[in-house]
Amino acid sequence: MSARKARGVARTLGYSKRETDWFVASVAFLHGRSRTEKLAARKKLDVLAKDSANAFATIAEAKFQVIADWYHLAILHLAETKGFSWAPDFISKRLGISRLQVKDALTALETAGLILKNDRGYQIVNDFRETENIPSRAIRHNHQQMMRKAQMALEEQPFQARDFASVVVAIDRNRVPELKDWLARFRHEFCLEASKGEERQDVYALSMQMFCLTKNEN
Repeated sequence: MSARKARGVARTLGYSKRETDWFVASVAFLHGRSRTEKLAARKKLDVLAKDSANAFATIAEAKFQVIADWYHLAILHLAETKGFSWAPDFISKRLGISRLQVKDALTALETAGLILKNDRGYQIVNDFRETENIPSRAIRHNHQQMMRKAQMALEEQPFQARDFASVVVAIDRNRVPELKDWLARFRHEFCLEASKGEERQDVYALSMQMFCLTKNEN
């Protein structure tokens, strides 16, 4: 497939500019007629990967304390779904929280600088959000809430609507930082892939835990 043909396919599928650039570079890397063309495509893919990593806005710990409850970030992603309304009644019904919680959450999100008021209600400041990799009571509180939500989903949601799995593996403890970086890259790629399309109806949470099952011999 030529680059011109690849752009035509991307246009037909309704790809964004970033998705189109990624698709065209991938095609060139796989089907380039020369080694030079393939190497140029590989460099383009590396640049695009770095740009994707920079698309994730980092929330400072002090700011995250204001929006530590699970539904704060859920509201931001609910705003990306089809038919969304900033009306408290709509958000309350979709997330199963009270109108008061919705109003307080919108105030907190605005205080944290993640949304701005406009004529249609609000606008989102950043596309993706992650927290700083530091110990924090607020972040632990959020993880605890998410684990309780996961327990409820395990009992209440049909198998087709969820995915639960666990793996146990022996590892070299010196590789833990490396493995954490690998998991971070996976989460970024998952968010970019899952957030594609204009027909999104629901908000999902992907929770991953990696922790030690053994006691340190020291």
